[in-house]
Amino acid sequence: MNLATIADAHPADAVALVSRGQPTTFGELRRQVAAVRGGLQRLGVEPGDRVALACANNRYFVVAFLATLGAGAIAVPVNPSSPTAELEAELAAVEPVAVIVGPSGAAAVAGIDRVRVASLRHALHADDLDAMVDGEPGPVVDRDPDDIAVLIFTAGTAGAPKAAMLSHGNLHANIRQIQATPTRALSGDDVSFGVLPMFHIFGLNVVLGVSLFSGARVVLAERFDPVVGARLHPRPRHHRARRRATDVDVVGDAAGRRAGRVRDGPHRRVGCVAASRRDGAGRCASGSASTSRRATGSPRRRRR
Repeated sequence: MNLATIADAHPADAVALVSRGQPTTFGELRRQVAAVRGGLQRLGVEPGDRVALACANNRYFVVAFLATLGAGAIAVPVNPSSPTAELEAELAAVEPVAVIVGPSGAAAVAGIDRVRVASLRHALHADDLDAMVDGEPGPVVDRDPDDIAVLIFTAGTAGAPKAAMLSHGNLHANIRQIQATPTRALSGDDVSFGVLPMFHIFGLNVVLGVSLFSGARVVLAERFDPVVGARLHPRPRHHRARRRATDVDVVGDAAGRRAGRVRDGPHRRVGCVAASRRDGAGRCASGSASTSRRATGSPRRRRR
């Protein structure tokens, strides 16, 4: 198996991504991924090697991520907006042989001390990837379900960020689990607004991974901007990755609704924009309290 093949079954003419206003079909995505995969293999990237991805939410990230996995290497998504010192420390910890750099990460990567990251042999920028997509494709490397696919850094709330190991089987099982839940499963008719950063696991697997697996379209956004989001897709729809329980109106009608408001059911409003689910006490997943009487079932208390 290889997680990189999750997008292989969809029609070639169906749109997979919208990045910076430009659509990419599944057929184009598979061709670009295969070519970049071949380019990485010709550079000497071998199964088990680590490849860092310092890209924002755009086509470069998706192509680089799938190409890295397909080559049998381990993808290490990092925050392209991190200060150089922080990025340098993370790369030194995971010892990548290559780093794929998007436009937003170019300045931080340029300042890295190669002595501290001695394993790093290649720094590939957007122009390098654009050149690679015209090259010869490379074969997909078969991996065991227990083989590591991704090293993803934790938030560091309880100490220094650490690289968590996630296998091909881990990520694939998580995608299938979501798709087996009727109220959360996506289909080819759905559109996801990919604004959550791909260097976090929710954005990487629940938004991007589930969308690619299901054939849904992902509108990628490098920063949250509801106006830009509306322009990227001509017929805006609710974010479907967490539908019914809490639909996030990310590109709503400006005349009647404020973008980013979370709705619980068809007409209820709750007070936590970042919520993806609610517990029995009516709290958002982040732990903040709801401001909705309908969501909690209890009256609001008057301040004294």
